[in-house]
Amino acid sequence: MKNKIWLLFVLFLGTAVGLVTSMAFTPQDKGISETHDPMLEAVELLPVRDPRLQKALRLMLTSDQRWQWVHLRARYTEYDFLANMKAPSMPSGKAMGQTTFIEEIEIHQPFEVHYRQFLLGEAQPRYEIAFHNGQFEVIRSLSAQNGEDVSGRSVSFNRLRRELALLPRSREQIQPGMIVDHPLTRVIPARSIDMLFPTWIAQQATSQNRLFFTGEDEWLGRPVYRIRLEKPGGGTAVLIAWVDQQTGVLLRYRYEVAGTVLVEYEVQKVAFK
Repeated sequence: MKNKIWLLFVLFLGTAVGLVTSMAFTPQDKGISETHDPMLEAVELLPVRDPRLQKALRLMLTSDQRWQWVHLRARYTEYDFLANMKAPSMPSGKAMGQTTFIEEIEIHQPFEVHYRQFLLGEAQPRYEIAFHNGQFEVIRSLSAQNGEDVSGRSVSFNRLRRELALLPRSREQIQPGMIVDHPLTRVIPARSIDMLFPTWIAQQATSQNRLFFTGEDEWLGRPVYRIRLEKPGGGTAVLIAWVDQQTGVLLRYRYEVAGTVLVEYEVQKVAFK
């Protein structure tokens, strides 16, 4: 488990030095999906007075309860942070060097998943994996780089249900200094799963961070709330999210450090039931 906005920075930094090409879809056996950092013991929840921000937080905390089935296609780009440290960013404010992926995912609640990842411009997926009845089936992988084959491996449904029951569903249930993730974010490490279950953002409206409502917009014809999460002390690390007003799912997402975009995520097509 993790304090996600700051862990994402570490993950994206690793991606910049090539970890993304060797990503292995291995079940992670870390126990209950939560963590407590002694360094954060003094963190307190901040009052949220803006009713639109309150609603956006409620949507994100309960996003998995607002749909039973989803099929989406998304595009995300990871910019090379290390290259940008050695050279100025482009005029657009984006880092030098980039890798763009396409994700396709279908989920039947609570734990049935079919996931495919492509490099932009390629017809065949780099990864294709299914999680059905608690078991993994690797349909396609980069065998030389994918590490352990998880086909046939299983994850206990009872354990997943226990972890699901731990998710905070309201501001009152959030424990400061602790982030509790949806269990599927550990089962299959896909960007789209983080965006479909964005409870980790709603749990960070604390005295350690700043969370703002910045307006309303539309994406794919769907109304969204736009929110901004930043680290205090100049706002060096910033996360901007477009929250679907019906489901709480993130339809767009951007992560910046020192004004330079490191990650962009955009849903291109989505259907809910």
